[in-house]
Amino acid sequence: MLAHFLTTLLLLLPVLTLALPHNSRDAATCTPTAYTISSYTANPTKPNQSIHLAFRSAFPDPSLVTDAALSSAVCDASADSSGNFPNELTCSTGRSNLEVDLRGELGSGKLMVIHFWRCGGKNWMSSTPVDIDAGSEGEGFLPQNVREVPCGAPTCP
Repeated sequence: MLAHFLTTLLLLLPVLTLALPHNSRDAATCTPTAYTISSYTANPTKPNQSIHLAFRSAFPDPSLVTDAALSSAVCDASADSSGNFPNELTCSTGRSNLEVDLRGELGSGKLMVIHFWRCGGKNWMSSTPVDIDAGSEGEGFLPQNVREVPCGAPTCP
C-alpha cells in the first residue's frame, strides 16, 4: 500500500510542481520595466512601402537577463518587387528574440511586439499591442502578457 502511494506521489510530483504559481520574485526580477520604440518611420505609399523602427527593452537588473534587445534592435520591412508588403518586420536580433507584426494598415502605427528573453534560467515572453505615432515615439510603454514559457515553444531563445 505504501509503495503504491509513493509511486503515485513520485509520478504526480512533476505535474503538481508545474501547476504551482510562479515564484513572484522571479516574475518581478524577470519582467521588463519598459519598452521603447524610437526612430519610427513608415511610408504607406505604393510601390515604395516601408517601415523602420528601433526597439529597446529595460529590466530591473539587466545583469540577470539574456536579451539581445537590451542594447537595441532594429526592425525593418519593405515591399517586394511585386508590391507585396509583409505583415511581420524583420529585426536585427532575430525572430527568436523579437517579432513585430502589423495590427492595422501600414502607417497606422498599430503594432504587436512579441518579445522573448531568458532570465533566472527560464524562458520568458511578452506580447504587447502598441499604437505609436509621431507624438509617442521614444516614450516608454509597459510590456503586457508577460509569462514564462516552456523551452519547447517554437521560438525558444
